Amino acid sequence: MRTIHPVALGKHLTFNDSNSVPPMRMMPAARPSRIVVKGHLHHGVVGQLAVRTNDGKVSMVRLGASLTPADVEPFLEREVTIKGMRHDAGASFVIEAQYFFVPTPGDEYFSRIPESETLKQQLERQAYKNSAQALRDIKGKWPGDEDLDTILRMLND
Repeated sequence: MRTIHPVALGKHLTFNDSNSVPPMRMMPAARPSRIVVKGHLHHGVVGQLAVRTNDGKVSMVRLGASLTPADVEPFLEREVTIKGMRHDAGASFVIEAQYFFVPTPGDEYFSRIPESETLKQQLERQAYKNSAQALRDIKGKWPGDEDLDTILRMLND
């Protein structure tokens, strides 16, 4: 069995098994961002906490350094507003709870977790959506007796 030695190189973490494959580099995790979420707090899998928002999405919740399980007890199995930090982990994320509140009517705004996309993902989604719509508009209609200007106008609309 070979030993794998982690070596810090700048902002990357490199794992090197010197007798086989080239080193594997892991990019640092994204910075956490602030988040406010309103939803139903309940026990998740293996004793973890989870919050289910009105749109049906479930997110894992872990307690911040200043919170204890006793702080969470009054909010379990109830609607709650959570203020904390969002830690992205690929397609999913974990909420590090800093505060729990009894929801107010204005907190309804936070009952849907916004989905974040990179600029590249947004452009790809929009290009796919727009190209599919353009193809549906002309499918079965061409070739016809339209001139080129009419076809170009149909594609632009």
